[in-house]
Parts: sequence; structure tokens; C-alpha cells
Amino acid sequence: MSIIDLNHPQFLAIAREILVSGHSLQFRARGGSMRPLIRDGDLLEIAPLQPNRLSRGDILLYQHSSSQLLVHRLVGIEKTGQQTRLLMQGDAVVHTDGWSTSEQVLGRVVSIHRANRKISLKQPSQRWLAAALAHLLPPLKNIYSFARPRLRTPN
Repeated sequence: MSIIDLNHPQFLAIAREILVSGHSLQFRARGGSMRPLIRDGDLLEIAPLQPNRLSRGDILLYQHSSSQLLVHRLVGIEKTGQQTRLLMQGDAVVHTDGWSTSEQVLGRVVSIHRANRKISLKQPSQRWLAAALAHLLPPLKNIYSFARPRLRTPN
């Protein structure tokens, strides 16, 4: 396997081309927004998908802004006519990313490789856990942000 360092626009273009052509790709995760499941440095395998095959709990590679790519969990789906809006959120993040469209999705994380271990997200038990997390995370994070002590500034 070859390792290539790319900037965000280059990676976006290559990832889109690979996934649209029906092939999978792998890359190293950066950041901690999906801890504890995905850790900084984990090798993620991304598979192409059809937008109409999205499910709550899926972990998706999607284009959040003009060149920013994120791997976050799908926590909400809203269909209005022909348009499908998606609500994404990192597992370790209190707030959602806001609404995106299904056209912004490049692919689905199907496995995580860490220290000679492969964690498959295709297993029924993993799919069930993912769906449960998608339903539980937003309300739990709202409770956490409400109950968290607030810093007060002196008058």
C-alpha cells in the first residue's frame, strides 16, 4: 500500500473520484471528535454508498464545508420531497455539525484498523450499537451541556 500526503482539496478530489467509481479507499483519521470508537491515527476504510441507503448511526465521510471533510455519525435524517437533509455529529462533540445534504456524502466507514486489529462496522451487533448511539447521543449531550458547571466571570 502506498502512502500519499495530500492537502484537503487534493484529498477531496481524489476521494470523490475513487468512491464515485465504486472503489473503497483508506486513510488515517486525524482528530478526536469520534472518540472512543475512532482514534487519531486509526486507518479508516471508506466504501461508496447510495444516498438512499443511509441509516441513522452510519459513520460517514462527508464534505462539511467547501473543502473540509469530516467523518461523523449520522444522527438525524429529514426527507422533504426530493431533498434529504442529514444531521451529523461527532461522538465526542457536544453540538451537531448542522444540516447537510445527501449530495455532500462521499462514503461510509466500513472498518477501522488499529494496532493489527480490524473493527468491522458491517457486523449486525455493530450496526445495532451504531443505531442506538445515534438515538442516545444527542439527548445525552444536551443533558451534559445543561448540567455542566458554567464558568462565571467576576462582576
